[in-house]
Amino acid sequence: MSLTWTAVKWAYDIATTDWSTLDAFLKVIPTWLPIGIMCLAIFTLFLEVVMESVQDIPYMYRLPLRLITIMVFAFGAYLKGRQDVVLNYEHKLEKVTAQQVIVTKNIKNKYAKQITTIQQKNDELKRQINSKDDSDCELPASFVRLHNDSVESGVSRTAK
Repeated sequence: MSLTWTAVKWAYDIATTDWSTLDAFLKVIPTWLPIGIMCLAIFTLFLEVVMESVQDIPYMYRLPLRLITIMVFAFGAYLKGRQDVVLNYEHKLEKVTAQQVIVTKNIKNKYAKQITTIQQKNDELKRQINSKDDSDCELPASFVRLHNDSVESGVSRTAK
């Protein structure tokens, strides 16, 4: 990727990002920045060790520098770890989204085929059943009477 394209992409990311979370900030900062922060802390620690060996600066002035150095290193390590997680999560999310689209498409095709098959079977059954077959069927008179009685007032006591 060229430097110009990288700068344009970075500027676009900055312009279109919701800045309400730390993750949004970690997406747009360069990946070398947390490493640079940790290197600065290591360099400051080295300077503090040199000052300790020279004994020119009293311990009460070196102690805050040592504490600040440790905090800066921890902050850089935190940023690096968090940034790696966020970027890895972005890649996994894109991969899963692509897979989800494929699975959804396959499922839609599968059920569309099933629906088509079921509709064809229903249409075939509708063609096979007609009213002529119903008129050819002879029901016994006792069944017709029992049915009519049950519709009018429930099942008669004798049928039970």
